Amino acid sequence: MPLKCFYCRKYGDRHVQIFHLFGIISCELHKPDAVRDCNRYLHYRKRARLTDVLAHPDTKPFFDALPATFPTIRSSGARDDGWMIPTGSWASDILIGQTAAGDWYMPIDKVEANGDRFQRSAPFKSFLDAGVPGVTAERVAALVAVLDAGIYLADVNAAAPPASAAGAGVAPAGDADGVLSVLVDGRPCRIIDENGSVAAQLAAGGGTIITPGGLLVSAS
Repeated sequence: MPLKCFYCRKYGDRHVQIFHLFGIISCELHKPDAVRDCNRYLHYRKRARLTDVLAHPDTKPFFDALPATFPTIRSSGARDDGWMIPTGSWASDILIGQTAAGDWYMPIDKVEANGDRFQRSAPFKSFLDAGVPGVTAERVAALVAVLDAGIYLADVNAAAPPASAAGAGVAPAGDADGVLSVLVDGRPCRIIDENGSVAAQLAAGGGTIITPGGLLVSAS
């Protein structure tokens, strides 16, 4: 893939990653935009980087209360000791998330005496069931409330440009070479449209198209 900035289509050598090899390439000038848009992606998908959650002032107290190693409840119902927060350079790729049932969870690690490393996902409410020292119902509730609200809200709000209704038969104008500003299911987005095919489809469709995947795309 050519090293082109997603925003200005000039040379870009800054890689803002959501996880390994997945993110946005930008130039130095547009790196803040790449950070913002990667964080928006995580917000809408109910995900967050573990490193960001560990450092966030409103979620940090929960993790500060955890001991170096702690127990967890296995799928069998058994209590298993010796688990920890993932560490190391690869930990920057780890995401916490939300299940379909709405429970927030995080990956946890265990290293055996022979060096074998195991990882599993643990819902935050399971820390109470396991009796992890320092974990209280109040701390879990406070953590979950912050995650529900979204730790990337500032980026979400900063990225919402004013949208205007598209006129029939009018193609939206790209604000950078090959990048088109559109609404995708009502959300302001920017997409790569280097050959102008999306703009042409929007013009032919009166400013609105439905993608093969069922997304409603309209001019902004």
